[in-house]
Amino acid sequence: MKKITEQPSHYDHLEQMSVSELLQHINEEDLRVAETVRQSLPQIEALVTAIEPRMKRGGRLFYVGAGTSGRLGVLDASELPPTFGVSPDWVVGIIAGGDEALRSAVENAEDDAEQGWKDLQHFLPTADDTVLGIAASGTTPYVIGALDGARQLGLLTGCITSNPNTPLAAVADYPIETIVGPEFVTGSSRMKSGTAQKMVLNMISTSLMIRLGRVKGNRMVKMQLTNAKLVDRGTRMIQESSGLSYDEAERRLLDAGSVDKALKILGKMAFTILFCIACALTANAQNTVESIRKEYQSVHEWIALMSDNFPSDGIPPEYFDLRVVQNLPATGPHHENIRMYYGELEPEEEGDPYPPHYLRFTTVKYNFAAREFYEEYLYDDKGQVMFIYALTPDVDGGGDLWPYELRMWFDGQRLLRFNAKKFEGPLDYIDIATLKKGTFKDEYTGKTIPEKFLIETNRCQQFAQRYLSLFNSIDDR
Repeated sequence: MKKITEQPSHYDHLEQMSVSELLQHINEEDLRVAETVRQSLPQIEALVTAIEPRMKRGGRLFYVGAGTSGRLGVLDASELPPTFGVSPDWVVGIIAGGDEALRSAVENAEDDAEQGWKDLQHFLPTADDTVLGIAASGTTPYVIGALDGARQLGLLTGCITSNPNTPLAAVADYPIETIVGPEFVTGSSRMKSGTAQKMVLNMISTSLMIRLGRVKGNRMVKMQLTNAKLVDRGTRMIQESSGLSYDEAERRLLDAGSVDKALKILGKMAFTILFCIACALTANAQNTVESIRKEYQSVHEWIALMSDNFPSDGIPPEYFDLRVVQNLPATGPHHENIRMYYGELEPEEEGDPYPPHYLRFTTVKYNFAAREFYEEYLYDDKGQVMFIYALTPDVDGGGDLWPYELRMWFDGQRLLRFNAKKFEGPLDYIDIATLKKGTFKDEYTGKTIPEKFLIETNRCQQFAQRYLSLFNSIDDR
């Protein structure tokens, strides 16, 4: 393997150069970066095209890196929630050495070939997730280990390197090689290599957000209103789209909580006005009045439905009930009854570390093989899963294991605690009603998940993302 990133600079005696000469030569080297990235566009396109359907199914994107590469991944991931209004656990940056390494070097952190995959496992990765390794050299053990573990579990893998034919590229399904040449300061890959990495990350995340519906026209209509500048930007978007005064556009924006919701409410109202005008032209005045009344009520309810804060005496806690039937090749018809609602819930057991949650899914699933599953998913107001409960008669998916109650607690994006309780009693016929009446005994409690439970916990994690995507799709109507 040829390490171009370690080759001598095209320049020497740097300490003898004037400030003007230093800046001019650095700029000359930087000019090479954009052209190099342009040559990598086919590789970038292939990766983005592969990631998109996975994220539409609820999959996540993980950036894994060390040093400058890790910091750039964390930077790009942290910018997406305020810019595009997405959950912070949809695109996640992981750096060798943890958050401490964002500000200070952590000794030997990047040399641990096993720690990268261990750090990734805290997020309970699933087959719909993607891991993108970032390493200018393409030889960082921490990053290679993370991609190797992810690939073995069936995750999609990609990488960004500045050297050709690297060990990192060898374990990536979609390698991106930006060969920017020797650095101005020999070996300082924070310079051209880092610039190339940032450009590629911008392309990947921005194109994905656009493809996933987070941009309208050329506007960030789902951005979070976290400061006065963004409120002003959003107000002007609404003003330009609707013709409202600045003050009225700002009021509408703050009431709705986002540009996208405000424009949809205004669009619904505009339709209602046109409908009412059409009704007014009909011969039957009484029918017209009734139609106007119904349409007004419809708009009123629609606005309430889109509000982030439901009136206590208005919209009921149940948001909707959904029944899904799928034909699965192995087991035939698969039925899924889903209920999603807002409201407070008593802790599952004493000591559960939760504030009142924002969103809850309760699901009952059963299939032709007479297996039933009961699950609960709790989320906070940022869209992060806080708690998962699963009552399952078949932990390993093969029918060989005894029924279990599984509980998973989360703190932000990190698994806090896992608990498994084993069913005690006869199993003449396995159904949820039977299991709920049975006795369960503690088998395991800890901060990691034993291998025997990984299939079931990974399935639950996938459904947690799916239900959140379902909620977002309804919220975006």
